[in-house]
Amino acid sequence: MRIDGSVCKFGPEGFYRLRFAKAKRYITLDIQIPDSVWQPMNTVELKTYFVKQITMAIKKCVERLKSEKFHVTEENLFSQVNNATKEYLGNELIEIKVV
Repeated sequence: MRIDGSVCKFGPEGFYRLRFAKAKRYITLDIQIPDSVWQPMNTVELKTYFVKQITMAIKKCVERLKSEKFHVTEENLFSQVNNATKEYLGNELIEIKVV
């Protein structure tokens, strides 16, 4: 995550620099969050926003892996993501749908 603050500004909100290193077996994607997006949010809104952004980033990585003909067990992966989400959000439960 690249989150704007008083020291650095990273640019507009979005997902950037999707990189897939086949030989080293990892995939990365930068999530940029400008201060104009996160500063007006309260704690619950911010946590919910992070969950949505991270879930979308994982979805984009899965799409890339599938386009490269790699097998991804999406149901299992997103089940684990949902479990982590519930633990992170605690009482602030929301439902994140992966489309």
